Amino acid sequence: MIFKNKITIIALLSLLLFSACSENKKQYWDNGNLQSELNYKNGKLNGPSTWYFENGRKEQEVFYTDNKLDGPQSRWYPSGTLESHSIYKDGKREGSSLTFDEDGNKATEETYSNDTLDGIFNQWYPSGQLKIHGRYDKGYFTGQWVYHNLYGTVIGVGNYEKGTGTQKAWYPNGVLQREISYVKNVKHGAEKIYNMDGMLESVVYYADGVVID
Repeated sequence: MIFKNKITIIALLSLLLFSACSENKKQYWDNGNLQSELNYKNGKLNGPSTWYFENGRKEQEVFYTDNKLDGPQSRWYPSGTLESHSIYKDGKREGSSLTFDEDGNKATEETYSNDTLDGIFNQWYPSGQLKIHGRYDKGYFTGQWVYHNLYGTVIGVGNYEKGTGTQKAWYPNGVLQREISYVKNVKHGAEKIYNMDGMLESVVYYADGVVID
């Protein structure tokens, strides 16, 4: 009998200890709908945390390990359409990160390594036509970036190494419209602007992305 009582006491203590270490916190909108649900362990966010719009649909869902984002992060529009999806590891964004417009069309695709842009970048028009295609290397533009209009015609090209290079844009008739110098991902140096006849019209000078006289 004494042995059974000891087992019961140990079981109750274990249950109380688990309850003290783990906590589920909920908040509600004035209309009674759930506003947020957060999970804690030992006083730190652990596991899924979810936020809701007042209409009851999910707004955001993330996963934590000891207060650090760790796992998928998803956001939604009030309509319920997915707005973005990313992956985190130990608090830092990793791999492919996607955004969508309110109609569900893919808008951007970014690639991350250790929370830094590193890899393929794509941006689309709502029609699905590719708008921009390029690549990052540890946060810097690298290689060739290509820019398209709504009809898929190439209207600009940039060639970079570690964010430094030249970007060119053309009029619909193929005449050079402008030529821009970049250093470390920002305009630096001359931006030459041409008229539709190909004649140099003006030159604007930049230093670290800021226009200078």
